Amino acid sequence: MELAHELKQPRLWLGCLAQGEQLLATGLSAQEQRWAQALSPRRQKEYSCTRALVRQQLGRWFHCRPLEVPLQAPPSAYPHLADGLGTVSWSHSRGFLLLGWRVGPVGVDLESGDRCLQVRALLPRLCTPEECEAWRQWPEPQVQQQLLQRWVQLEAFVKRQRSTLSAELGRWPGHGANESVALQVPMAGQRWWVGWSGGAIPVVETD
Repeated sequence: MELAHELKQPRLWLGCLAQGEQLLATGLSAQEQRWAQALSPRRQKEYSCTRALVRQQLGRWFHCRPLEVPLQAPPSAYPHLADGLGTVSWSHSRGFLLLGWRVGPVGVDLESGDRCLQVRALLPRLCTPEECEAWRQWPEPQVQQQLLQRWVQLEAFVKRQRSTLSAELGRWPGHGANESVALQVPMAGQRWWVGWSGGAIPVVETD
């Protein structure tokens, strides 16, 4: 399988995870079905819907059938595509799935705009000392949104690096902060923070 010319541009898609339920009968590889069976009922549903939706969307981008996508994605591990097919990353939050693809390394993260973070604990870990001093004067809802923006940037960077949150949090924001971007996207009556690490962020597809 070779990349079509138009697929050499990064892609980013946001959709409802429940869409994957109607794909479960035919949308999973035999190996993915075996992996799913070993999970708890809740994790099994999330895992299966995610992999089925990822395969469907990648199949659209690659112009192939979903089961022909050479995807290796065991539970709780970073996903891999066959050599030469780029990098894929995804994130889910409150029943929605964010999927990103790029020729080079990429990481994405998704968070609901109304998620509440622990401001006092995270402020000094996600911000510079100067930002901390300034942000402490702001209303808490404004600080929450700034922290959510930083959080999805950090998570996206962690995934792009194929690293761990504990390894990268201690070096943030000095290391990697300028390599990730975040924006808010409205969908289903909510606002979502979308994080992307890997060059310029593409337009978010929602079809």
